[in-house]
Amino acid sequence: MKIGLSLLLLSQLIPATPLQPVLGDLKVLTLNTWGLPFPVGQKLDERIPRIAKAIEGYDVVFLQETFDDRFKKLSALTHYKYIYFPDHGHVGHIRSGLMTLSKYPIIKTQFETFKNCLYPDCMAHKGITMARIMHPTIGKIDLYNTHYQSR
Repeated sequence: MKIGLSLLLLSQLIPATPLQPVLGDLKVLTLNTWGLPFPVGQKLDERIPRIAKAIEGYDVVFLQETFDDRFKKLSALTHYKYIYFPDHGHVGHIRSGLMTLSKYPIIKTQFETFKNCLYPDCMAHKGITMARIMHPTIGKIDLYNTHYQSR
């Protein structure tokens, strides 16, 4: 009877008809901005408006190496209403350099720090971000952005 009960429960969990896929488009771009801290990253005041033009037309944009606060201007220079720019830096460390821009609402975010690093990556608070967006036809989608260690 234990087996019969298990099959009965299993048959209740599996729908009689297969689930239909939800259709929708999602244009995603990932871009390393080379926005390293000075003196390596240079001419950011010139480059940020050019980056803003280059990322138009996508629904979600993942940027890496956005260490400088000037990258916050991207939301004003573009159509992206929703931005996730975690600032987990602390004394002796710079932020993760990760930024997510979305034309759809970001309804949940999370950041996980890498546990190990190699110099010079130890100077940044590197890790992985999750942004849950609410797409108008697909629904909730979890999207991840990361920038690995250099070695």
